[in-house]
Amino acid sequence: MSPAVESGDAHRLTRELIDRTGNFLPEPIRADYFREMSHLLVLPENDEMLKILRAIQFLSLIISVVPSQI
Repeated sequence: MSPAVESGDAHRLTRELIDRTGNFLPEPIRADYFREMSHLLVLPENDEMLKILRAIQFLSLIISVVPSQI
């Protein structure tokens, strides 16, 4: 994201990132995940925890999509 991104936009993007990652989880543990991730909404956009969450999102995508393409 560029420095021109407003704080509200950064938090919206973080929320979308959390939601997309949470959607990969089984329903029984999804609420726990969202509860644990809620504190990320107040972090600055370049925080290390958000970078880790982005990496987890890519890993989740790879795990769910790639096997069906092999």
